[in-house]
Amino acid sequence: MAATLARRAGRSTAAAALWGAARGFASVGSDIVSAVPGVSLQKARSWDEGVATKFATTPLKDIFYGKKVVIFGLPGAYTGVCSQAHVPSYKNNIDKLKAKGVDSVICVAVNDPYVLNGWAEKLEAKDAIEFYGDFDGSFHKSLDLEIDLSAALLGRRSHRWSAFVDNGKIKSFNVEEAPSDFKVSGAEKTGIGNSQEQQPAAAIAQEPGAVSSSQEWARMASRGLTSSPWSSQVDAFTAGPFKGNPAAVCLLEDAAKAADERWMQSVASEFNLSQTAFLLRDSSAAGAAPRFQLRWFTPAAEVELCGHATLASAHFLFTSVLAEHEALIEFSTKSGILTAKKVAAPESTGVSGKGKLFIELDFPMIDLVDCHPSELPSIPETLNGASIVSVHKSTTAGDLIVELSSGKEVADIIPNIHEIKMCSGGGIIVTGPAPAGSGYDFFTRFFCPKFGIPEDPVCGSAHCVLAPYWGGKLGKHKLTAFQASPRSGILYLELEAAGRRVRIQGEAVTVMTGTLLA
Repeated sequence: MAATLARRAGRSTAAAALWGAARGFASVGSDIVSAVPGVSLQKARSWDEGVATKFATTPLKDIFYGKKVVIFGLPGAYTGVCSQAHVPSYKNNIDKLKAKGVDSVICVAVNDPYVLNGWAEKLEAKDAIEFYGDFDGSFHKSLDLEIDLSAALLGRRSHRWSAFVDNGKIKSFNVEEAPSDFKVSGAEKTGIGNSQEQQPAAAIAQEPGAVSSSQEWARMASRGLTSSPWSSQVDAFTAGPFKGNPAAVCLLEDAAKAADERWMQSVASEFNLSQTAFLLRDSSAAGAAPRFQLRWFTPAAEVELCGHATLASAHFLFTSVLAEHEALIEFSTKSGILTAKKVAAPESTGVSGKGKLFIELDFPMIDLVDCHPSELPSIPETLNGASIVSVHKSTTAGDLIVELSSGKEVADIIPNIHEIKMCSGGGIIVTGPAPAGSGYDFFTRFFCPKFGIPEDPVCGSAHCVLAPYWGGKLGKHKLTAFQASPRSGILYLELEAAGRRVRIQGEAVTVMTGTLLA
């Protein structure tokens, strides 16, 4: 067997310490059938189908010889990255693979074929992908792809990997650094069409802020957490931790959880951050970009639009879930389809953007209207006598937009939170012109105690109304906003008047990750 194995490149010393000495994997150029003598796989099927076929298995020669096959292996059915990213990668790219001459795409896991059948049906992937069980792990063990995940209550399973096999000969072979990673084993990394055989690939460098690593998986697995809903806390609209606006992001696999508003509200109250975002992969989407259902909850209520939690969600998906090549995400929300995409650093930052991840959100423009006279008398009391220039109201949430005479007043204001609770509408957005030479166009703060948030540290959706307001006053379609809360944050804004859209750009930082147990 040693002759058929090649040492995998790129495994770090730290990873080797966690997972044991560097391991060998099937080598490019070898015959996969000969490398695994006497082993067969079990095609996914129902129990009744298993009985009817007398529990027949499929020899490897019938799977690989005379065909071009893309095969990928994963730790197990119904687990997070496998369901949310790995299988969808191949399902969504099946037409591209077929166009390159691939005869079949195969998913194999150390599961019995009946569990795999139910999982494949749940993912609606059986028409695109052939699922095979390796019920006793002999296939993966023979290829030296076995890994012990007993700490996560999974037992002995498989590494996450992929290969392109032409008439039994391995043309490319990729293995992830850790089971939680999804960097080199997706559909775009198969190596199909390369003029030369592709050597085994190790996990590529992570995006800035990425949290997925072999160390992280080991820590989570040791506590039995890897099959629970994944959560992360991300600071949005900031380049460094402990600034900007923190949001919790929860990636759900169970559609029942995503429909349970009471449970989501309880989770948001438990996190007690300004917003908690809940994501569920939308497998019904027909577009090329991955789509996720997205809902936002404050500690007290669900909201229909939230900028910073959308930025946090996109950052989380780009750095920890999706393959590196993915540059656009669609979100299905109560405010319609929103998009987030990777972009270059805005010109006003004065930096090259190399090594940084800037994300652009495409949000709807929000209009403002004049306030009714009955709403005005209480405004001076709520702002403790600040110099008010004008008062308007947003047409969606009914937030009051109060312009003060200067950005300094905005930064220094000490609001009367009790009086703000008594005001009409959702909250009070306080704004003013930025000081000369500051590098910003306007300052903002947002107080919304009715939603359980005395002050929102950085609010993206508030700038859907502020961007057109200040764009009109200053005669600009590109603006830089500074939210002058104690945590502070920076937003880069661009108006698209024709489409009535506001593009909001910013950075984010992941500060912690874990799982939900309740």
